[in-house]
Amino acid sequence: MNSSISLMGFIFMMFFVSFCKPEQELYLIPNGYRGKVNIVFNQSKGTPIKFEGKNRVYKIPKNGILLISSEMEVGVVKRTFYAVDSLGRRSLLKIFSDDNFHGNKAEVGIFYDGTVGVYGNSDDKEPLDYQEFLVSTYEGIDAFFKPEYKHAFHEKLVKVVGRPF
Repeated sequence: MNSSISLMGFIFMMFFVSFCKPEQELYLIPNGYRGKVNIVFNQSKGTPIKFEGKNRVYKIPKNGILLISSEMEVGVVKRTFYAVDSLGRRSLLKIFSDDNFHGNKAEVGIFYDGTVGVYGNSDDKEPLDYQEFLVSTYEGIDAFFKPEYKHAFHEKLVKVVGRPF
């Protein structure tokens, strides 16, 4: 019975993947930015999502916090990350995993891609849906988990959003 359930699950997954074309998302990050990036959705003072063709584009500001006016969409997504210089030239950033890292420890890349959550609690009238990732080198990751950095980022986030949570 368990093997037939596993087989059915595998067949369903293959069927779903073969017919489901992932949405494309581009993340444009200021060249030289290091740290946590938050995209906070459903914000009245946020900007609408921009598009390049059919690709959703998230242009991250220098402070690492982007407010978006629309709700967060979920589903199968293919994300591509770029560092963007002052002339608009894009350099592809690799997506890394910190638990199975085999690359150049000094190379800048994206860690914790696909992290989503909600700031606030169940009593909040307006919970803050967010997506986040980290722009760092492997050797620099620890700095962004120190209490000082986390507190400073939270304070910056409260200021940008315009309310405590």
